[in-house]
Formats: sequence, C-alpha cells, structure tokens
Amino acid sequence: MGDSRQAFKDLTDMDNENGKPILLYLTSTDEKMERKVENYENSVLANEKFCITAKFFDCYQVDVTDIEEGHPILTMIKRPKPLTFFTIHKGKVLYGTKQKPSVSNLFSTCSKTLKKTHNAPLDKIVKQESKILDELDKIIVEKKKIDEKRLKAGRKLSKREDESLRKREQELFDQEAQLKEEEEKLLELEQYVIKSKKTAKT
Repeated sequence: MGDSRQAFKDLTDMDNENGKPILLYLTSTDEKMERKVENYENSVLANEKFCITAKFFDCYQVDVTDIEEGHPILTMIKRPKPLTFFTIHKGKVLYGTKQKPSVSNLFSTCSKTLKKTHNAPLDKIVKQESKILDELDKIIVEKKKIDEKRLKAGRKLSKREDESLRKREQELFDQEAQLKEEEEKLLELEQYVIKSKKTAKT
C-alpha cells in the first residue's frame, strides 16, 4: 500500500491555481517533540485509509521551527502549531485541524475539501481505490508464485506447463493493465467537476 509520509515534500508554493488541492502538514524537528511526532506519524500517516486519501492532494510539510517572522505561511496561518493539517486551494486555506487529528478527523477534513473543490465523493472513491489495490496485490502474489514454480521446476518444466504458465502470466498482465487504467481514471479529479457542471445544467 505504501506509506503516505513519503508523499510529503517541502513546501515550495501554496498558490496552486490549478490541479489538486494542497494538504499541508505542520511538523517539528524540536528534540522535545521528536517522540510525539514519530508516534503520531506511525499511527496516522501510515494508516491505509490515509495513504489512499493522500493521493488526491499535493502533500507538503513545513517544520514549525523554521517559521520565523515574515515567513509567507504566516499570512495564511496565524499561529502554526506542529501536528496540525491545513487544506489549501488557489492560495487560500479551506480547512484546518486541531493538533494530532485522528485518521477519521483528518479524513473528514480531506473529504470536505474535495467536495468543495471538485465535488468529489472521497468516501466512495477511497472504497473503489481500496478494491483496486487489493486486486493488484493479488496479482503480485500470483506472479510471485509463478516465478517460484518456474524456479523450482527448472529444466524439468514441461512445454505444456510452460505454455500454461505463460498464458496465465498474460492474463495477469492484461488484468493489471486494466486495473491501472481504472485507477488512473478514478484518481482524475477533473471528471468530478465536469459531472457537477452537467448536473447543474439539467
């Protein structure tokens, strides 16, 4: 599934005129906060549901110990505190969380944001994405078993068995390609805006 902590990059620009909304995570490298930050990130940012949710945002982080007077972030967030999140779109803060929000609280914040910016039903999309990822995981497992079977059989693998394995590998390849195509479409936020406009006209 991956670890959403890897999705967070250093903030370079909060004025994203187009595309995904920003999910801004305020962290801290203060030694006194080190254990709290580590424990929190291991329990929340590594959570499967949040890992999927993070795909719908451009994720950035800012170390609050680096925020000094005159820092651009202070024009948007007056009292930045570590272990808080803010969603930003077109240079404006939409929603913020309290310190150390739970997965459900953070998901709710992200859900409200995507509903506001793209009319996207995050809960339904995440369920669909979870199913796709489960199917992709099954394909990976089966591919590995085929490789192990080939390795174990070595030269003793008959032509008939080899053809059967090749056929199954092609089927898995096709299934994987189809699932990835479905995933790409699912993650395209612009489609939800278009649907919203069509609904409004009718």
